[in-house]
Amino acid sequence: MNEEQSALAYGRAYALFSEVYRQGLREASARILGVDYDNSQDGASHYQLFVHNVFPYESIFLGNDGLLGGVVTERVVTFYERIGFQADSSDSADHISNELSALAHLCFAEHDAIVNDLVHEVQRLRQLQRRFLDEHLLRWLATFWLAVQQQEQSVYTAIVQQSFELVCRHREALGDDLMAQDKLFILPRSPDVIDDEKTSLRDIARYLLTPAYTGFYLSSDDIKRIGTRLRLPHGFGKRQQILTNLLRTASDYELFPETIAVFKASALDWHTQLESLAGLPVAIQQVWLARLDETLAVLNHIEQMARHAMDDPYNENTR
Repeated sequence: MNEEQSALAYGRAYALFSEVYRQGLREASARILGVDYDNSQDGASHYQLFVHNVFPYESIFLGNDGLLGGVVTERVVTFYERIGFQADSSDSADHISNELSALAHLCFAEHDAIVNDLVHEVQRLRQLQRRFLDEHLLRWLATFWLAVQQQEQSVYTAIVQQSFELVCRHREALGDDLMAQDKLFILPRSPDVIDDEKTSLRDIARYLLTPAYTGFYLSSDDIKRIGTRLRLPHGFGKRQQILTNLLRTASDYELFPETIAVFKASALDWHTQLESLAGLPVAIQQVWLARLDETLAVLNHIEQMARHAMDDPYNENTR
């Protein structure tokens, strides 16, 4: 495959995955991707995964509040303006569908530049592709992929894996590893949930639900599975409320240390999976691994404090 064909192929692949993430699988796209298509199930699976459990937005994974929008999304919009890309207004600019569509836009432009023998323009467009991958999509895509792996398996599990492998393969082909130079990746500073005397169970829940703070992702179904495993009621509502309820009942049932131990085991599992994940630039991988190491230390400290409090009959938190 020559350069012209390669640019066109990447553009078409990004456009296809963008459409699947936005609208769900269709018979034609399923045939191209080599996955099974079930019209009666795929719509529900798409909703359950991307709307109910693992939210496919850069700001959810990189923001300092684990919420949609904010500075992270603004930076994505700024990049779009720079390359002349118009995001689909039906969703946030940092939705994975829009980010993949932006890459398709750049690859198609590269193809046109190659056809017209515009050498400098080709190099400029490839540089923009590298920057967008390094400064945006690749910073959160691996964590997103690992989060999807934790959920109930569906055809979209395979699709997320395919899109992750596509992005990593494209980044390797572009060469010139910016991440090894002056574009070091820094996650937001995590809050002090150990030494701050005002830390509440709600604060701990907020910390655990912010991927940029912990290095891992907890979906609604993840939290419910933990509650079922520990035989703890968790109530209903959004993730914040469900997890706060779970921590509160764990404390009431004197199972708080055991509950924190489950989160610690989850973080350790994420660490192991991330270490073995192929294709991700080392600089990005190391940032997430370091954050998981910090989280393991924090959770270990919280667990020890909780066990000590339960062993101390005079501690006011045990009465």
